[in-house]
Amino acid sequence: MNQIKNLSILFSFSLCVLLSASCARDDDSTSSGDELPSEALTTYTGALTYTSSSGEITINQNGTASIDLSGNDYDIDFSDGVPSIEGVIFVESNGAYAASDAGNVTGIAIDGDDLSIGSTSDGNTWAFNGSK
Repeated sequence: MNQIKNLSILFSFSLCVLLSASCARDDDSTSSGDELPSEALTTYTGALTYTSSSGEITINQNGTASIDLSGNDYDIDFSDGVPSIEGVIFVESNGAYAASDAGNVTGIAIDGDDLSIGSTSDGNTWAFNGSK
């Protein structure tokens, strides 16, 4: 039950980040997005929770998440057979990053060596909280 509560908190966080980032942007340009700090492109270990659209839940307190740059987009790969989040273009606001595309929402926060991720796409949800 604690994991579901944590997932809800991270999902709410990602929505808040999205709203903050979209309100902070005043221009209507078609920007390619903001770059994540280069030191963020690494592997993190921590609490991973994934819920598929069919209701299957994966929980691992020692899961991993790796962030990679793929062209101008970012891919986030996870352990434990959890599907990757691919082709993300982030908008930065006060150290938090958010992306939204056709109802898909991804938010991440990077604080030193710590990473938090909340994402929802097509009925699937991801939550991760870990460190380098």
